[in-house]
Amino acid sequence: MYEERKTGNTVKNIILSILIVLFLIFLLMWMFPLKGDLNNSLKPFYKQLFNDNMYAMKEAAKSYYTLERLPENVGDKVEMTLGEMLDLKLLLPFLDSNGKQCDNEKSYVEVTKMENEYQMKVHLKCTDYEDELLVHLGCYDYCKTFLCEAKAPETNTRPNINPVPDNKPDNKPDPSKPDDKPDPSKPDDPVYQCLYTKDTAGKETWSDWSNWSTKEVTANANREVQTKVETSTKTEKKLIGYNVKTYNDLSKPKYQDKTVTLGTKKEKYCAKTEYTWVETGKVKQEWVLVEPRLVSSHVLTSTDTVRYVPITTYDTSCKENCNSDMQFVYEKWELKSYPVKDKVEKCAEYAEREVPVTKTVKELVGYEQYQVREPVYKDVTVEVKTTYYRFRTKTTLAGEHKEKWSIKGDNSLLNDGYLMQQCVLQ
Repeated sequence: MYEERKTGNTVKNIILSILIVLFLIFLLMWMFPLKGDLNNSLKPFYKQLFNDNMYAMKEAAKSYYTLERLPENVGDKVEMTLGEMLDLKLLLPFLDSNGKQCDNEKSYVEVTKMENEYQMKVHLKCTDYEDELLVHLGCYDYCKTFLCEAKAPETNTRPNINPVPDNKPDNKPDPSKPDDKPDPSKPDDPVYQCLYTKDTAGKETWSDWSNWSTKEVTANANREVQTKVETSTKTEKKLIGYNVKTYNDLSKPKYQDKTVTLGTKKEKYCAKTEYTWVETGKVKQEWVLVEPRLVSSHVLTSTDTVRYVPITTYDTSCKENCNSDMQFVYEKWELKSYPVKDKVEKCAEYAEREVPVTKTVKELVGYEQYQVREPVYKDVTVEVKTTYYRFRTKTTLAGEHKEKWSIKGDNSLLNDGYLMQQCVLQ
């Protein structure tokens, strides 16, 4: 009997241990859902985080684009990337659901000048989501500042995605729904919160035509331009020639010398002159031929004052004594010196006479001249062609993706075109 009791207790202990292990596993599964379920339950939070980041970009851009930073002409655009917004300290860096920063270059804010307002496009690209938001800005009646956000378009408001409710059931009765009172006789039905989505296609709209203007406008993909030419006439002056006129330059006078008589005076003058030779104190020397033929039986030598210039020689031998006798023939020149005299005029008789007293003065005889070519015009009528421009701009509205959270089987959303996606237990 002891062995049978011991065996029975052992089986009971094993069964009890298995039940305890199964209960612990069920409790852990209920407290810590699987990774897939956890990701599905956190998707609304991630989407809300993405929308909050996009909303922060929109608000920062609205505060940055003041009047002087907005585009001036219809169709003009200004753009600023997420990286530039971070550099300007308009935003604090934010992360997506994967813990990474969003794309600083492909995420941007673009503002376009429309006909009567501005259109702001906020585009955010992250590793988990990528979407864009269209915001209409203008000076509306309800604006408290120079520029504010339009209220009408739904895309201009901050996306409203309800956060995921906690898993604790709310058993409080709803006064507006009398049938929602819990029935103690029936167990509580599970309540699901579901995500509904609705996608609408994009569309293009054209603005009204602008007023006609002479300012040239070019067409592009988002701007249509019309032109018209109007012909008119106007009177203008036409150059037909020039008249040449001569003027005196008063700053450049011309003078000439003029002799004027002031009176007379008595003047002594030489009535008779004579000439005399007066020694100057200088001595003039020259060579004079004093003997043209001088015969000598021997060679004569010249001195400083006498020169003997040889002419010829001849032999007189065997004529008288039959002895050889040479004869030398010379010209004799002597250096003569005599004083130098100048011829001097000398007055031999003086007399008096009346002579005029004169003076040389500068007399103005005119001015230097210059010529001016003066144009001659004639009024003529000419034809003028003026080109006028007007334009209209195209606005492309991107397709819209809407998300809403509601109870499972919400007929109002289903009838409005929403599709029910994933549901989580409330």
